Amino acid sequence: MRTKRLLAVLLAVITVVCTIPFTAFAASPTAVVIDGEKTVFVSAFGKMNYGGKSHVSFKNMADAFAALGAEGGRIVFSGNVKLGNFDGVQSHGKVHIQGIG
Repeated sequence: MRTKRLLAVLLAVITVVCTIPFTAFAASPTAVVIDGEKTVFVSAFGKMNYGGKSHVSFKNMADAFAALGAEGGRIVFSGNVKLGNFDGVQSHGKVHIQGIG
């Protein structure tokens, strides 16, 4: 009888915990410095692996160029990426574009 009551209490607690909404927020993509070069990542999936680490990525090239800023850097992309129209690219420094995967 005692085990049934304990089991009932345990199941009730589990049910209450399951009703509590838990939210998780994805990190925002940012530029990181890898090997002394400012690097951003572009992938349609929003996440990619590079150098054995997982990175949050931009979903389009225009946002990646904007994140690099005037000093330029490296854009690493994976998958199919539309290049689009880049206004103000002349004001950027040297940008290396590298495809992986």
